[in-house]
Amino acid sequence: MNSVKSAVQEDEYRLSRSTRFRHMIDNKLAPFIPYPEDEKFPHDRYLSYFQGFQWTEDQRDPDDEVIQYETVRRLHMEYRFSAETIDDTLGDSHRRLRLSDESGLLWDSSQRSVVLCSDNPLTLCRDLPEVIWEDGNPFSSKPPLPLHFGQEFPAPNDIFSHINHGLKKFCPNLNCIMHNCQIHTLIRREPRVTSDELREEPGEPCGTECFRLMDPDDMEDQDMSMHNLDFLHGVLELDPDMLPCNLAVICKLPCRQISLYRRDLVDDSELFTPVPPRRMTLKKRKKRLTGRKRKRLIISHEKDKQCV
Repeated sequence: MNSVKSAVQEDEYRLSRSTRFRHMIDNKLAPFIPYPEDEKFPHDRYLSYFQGFQWTEDQRDPDDEVIQYETVRRLHMEYRFSAETIDDTLGDSHRRLRLSDESGLLWDSSQRSVVLCSDNPLTLCRDLPEVIWEDGNPFSSKPPLPLHFGQEFPAPNDIFSHINHGLKKFCPNLNCIMHNCQIHTLIRREPRVTSDELREEPGEPCGTECFRLMDPDDMEDQDMSMHNLDFLHGVLELDPDMLPCNLAVICKLPCRQISLYRRDLVDDSELFTPVPPRRMTLKKRKKRLTGRKRKRLIISHEKDKQCV
């Protein structure tokens, strides 16, 4: 009897543990069947909490999808509607264009299987049956939407944003196995080393015109293109304390020019360089310990006198 009772309690616990996630995401459709090979788990009772099954009811009609896509294409290509305007105009009667980088109407449309068109073997068309266009062709001859329409991308030279955008595909954290990770993003590093401290770092000059050999007041500021300027700014956001000689190899710019730009970008007066703790010599440590022991002996001797 006790074994049956304990088994029931275990099933109740496992059921509550499995349904906890359902209440958290507030899903009306069961996403999957937990413990499918465990005969003791109450599968029927678990599935009774849902109104249906996601793998049977969450099916999208490809014909309906291509009609929605063509509606969006015409609104943008013919009437110059933006993605945000299209979403606001169509409202709930239409699927959102982009829910994330890998979800939404445009993402799902791009994932449809591609086959060769029979009329032209060199032309690719989507495998969308039961759709006949105005010209009688089974595929659209109109220009498609831009590949990344409705998707926000960082500027071409914004290295920092590009890296964070790529982290969604592959998280660099060794302990993370999540796809499309939104937690372990790259954080801008704050500079901790002044420009003068960079010059005093150990090492040899990289050339005759190295920033180590030149006085900052004598350096001539040269104009840089916006491409080089944005690239250098992005690299300094990743590692502002990197030696200008190393940055010169990455950015393909003179190290003296990089040093001047860093001086303008980083205010040395606002930097705080922590002073390394001073190590106590063995002689001072013994002297301090001897003083503490002498103090303890005096206190214990006074207590003995009071007791007498």
